[in-house]
Amino acid sequence: MGTVAKLVNASLPVVIAQYSRDDYGAGQEEFLHWALMVIVKRGSLEGPTWHAIDKHRPDGQVFWERAYLPKASLLRTSKCIGLVQIGIVKARDLKSFISVVGSGDPSTGHPVSPSFQGWRCKDWVLEVIEIIRETEGWIDESVLAPGRPATREVFYPALRRVAQATQQARQSDPRSPPSVEWIE
Repeated sequence: MGTVAKLVNASLPVVIAQYSRDDYGAGQEEFLHWALMVIVKRGSLEGPTWHAIDKHRPDGQVFWERAYLPKASLLRTSKCIGLVQIGIVKARDLKSFISVVGSGDPSTGHPVSPSFQGWRCKDWVLEVIEIIRETEGWIDESVLAPGRPATREVFYPALRRVAQATQQARQSDPRSPPSVEWIE
């Protein structure tokens, strides 16, 4: 296979990236922030990343918006405390993936719109996981079996493992990268 074919056919990991919050870290996964990411450069844990972010107005109202970072690197933040691979997208399909999830234009992709009391960033990630599983098959069946709904509880065990591994690594070297659980 030629170089161009290898690049176009490369399998890019789709991951849930988990971030600590000011008051919460490893062991408190139900309170942590989630984002969705496609890793295009494994060595630097770099790639397009999507966040659902709550914004607080001076009048106390809260609204949500999607943040799209086309070239985020998780080696540049100590807030990321672990990643769990949930699927793959071929490099040739990355533009399609971005159009399904959303680009910098808020009118594209899956909207950020809370649908129930207590809705959080995790719920937006779970909604997107369902969409990309159903429409494109980008979610690995070993992670989320057909017919099994994407829920927080499905992903908490793996997210706990990577958070604990990251925390242990950073005790000896605070600059350690976040731990990643890859699909084998």
